[in-house]
Amino acid sequence: MAIRWNGRMFRVKVRRVSHDRVKECFDVIGNNKTIMIESNRPILALKKLDNWHPTYKIISGKFNSPGFDKSLVDALHEGILNYEKANKRS
Repeated sequence: MAIRWNGRMFRVKVRRVSHDRVKECFDVIGNNKTIMIESNRPILALKKLDNWHPTYKIISGKFNSPGFDKSLVDALHEGILNYEKANKRS
């Protein structure tokens, strides 16, 4: 996945490490860091709240640059939606 921030592109790998009815967790793996992000997407889907934007929370790891977390979460959300849309067609 690519993240555009501050005029630069960063490539990271994303892996869903756990999920249940209420939440799911992703590992975002960069060059020298791993960050874990938790989302409430499953509970929103269960309650059929498709118009609600899920909440993403960083539960492990930290950033040295302010503002990068917002770019990361936005790219993660967009990547998940694109992945689900591509797999829905198959």
